[in-house]
Amino acid sequence: EQSAVIIGSDSNVIVLGPTIDHEISTLTIGGGGGHAELNLRNDTAVTVDNGVVVQENGFITVSSGTLKIDRWLNVHDGGTVTLSAGTVITGKHESPMDSHTLHIGDQGGVTGNGILNANMVNHAGNVMPGNSIGQLSINGNFTQDTDGKVQIELDGSDLSTNVDRLIVSGNVTLGGTLQLTRLNGYKPEKGERFRIITAGTLAGTFDSVDGMFATEDLMLVPIFNFDGHTGVTITATPPGDANLDGFVDITDLGILGANFNLENRSWLKADFNLDGMTDTADLGLLGANWDPGFSLSFHGAFPVESMNQLIPEPTTLCLFVGSLMYLGRRRSTSFCSHEP
Repeated sequence: EQSAVIIGSDSNVIVLGPTIDHEISTLTIGGGGGHAELNLRNDTAVTVDNGVVVQENGFITVSSGTLKIDRWLNVHDGGTVTLSAGTVITGKHESPMDSHTLHIGDQGGVTGNGILNANMVNHAGNVMPGNSIGQLSINGNFTQDTDGKVQIELDGSDLSTNVDRLIVSGNVTLGGTLQLTRLNGYKPEKGERFRIITAGTLAGTFDSVDGMFATEDLMLVPIFNFDGHTGVTITATPPGDANLDGFVDITDLGILGANFNLENRSWLKADFNLDGMTDTADLGLLGANWDPGFSLSFHGAFPVESMNQLIPEPTTLCLFVGSLMYLGRRRSTSFCSHEP
């Protein structure tokens, strides 16, 4: 008869293989003041017929084995699941598309380089691909709610070795926070791009982005479904560069004018502070970073009949000219501070 297993405070259970399949009914890890961990090694396998709960100070580490869960996997209150080349499968083991869902609650976390055969919903926890740089694969769908966070580390533009990646076979629905961390003092070059999330389909955007400023003159900007890639691409570009050509010039001003005072905008539509609207704050960022090599003369740049499309009202042009008075300031105080 299968039994329920509780790994409580100050307990560490290591399951050694190879090719041993242990079956239990339910598994609860953590919930006390001390460290509690289940560690699968050497290609061993543990099957849980019902569900798994990982809670306060609880840890599951799948080093090289497989954790099979027939029903639910809930991670919350500081619990963590780490995949170090291992695999976690929920639902019907043979069919990832019939999988159940991994729920990440308050301060819970999933990290590592392995494979999750399940749908994942990050309600209020942390998803951290790699350990530290690496790739986390989800054979299923991924949804992030408002209080969830995806943490990505960057140490260079080489996707094979220096950038965290989240690979999702199904649908990705974004919200919450994207946190970008540059390791070892890494400073990207203008125009560098990093594909951090790859998806079957992508909907939504992040509500906020931490760590956007890479240098005094460059931002790390998330671009969605860009250049034939379904997912999220990070581009290093100056603030105000709507068309991502590396310069802040009259073309970017035209994009801003065409989207001025409109909601549900993105960076490619001149929403440079990523608040969802193209407005005077974005105009200030563009003006503060205007490339001095480009003239403000409009003569010959656009047909006369196109000028009304470029700037929606005279007030906008006045605001733009005013913003150029602050060219000496390389950062707009209306946005946020950058890293030193």
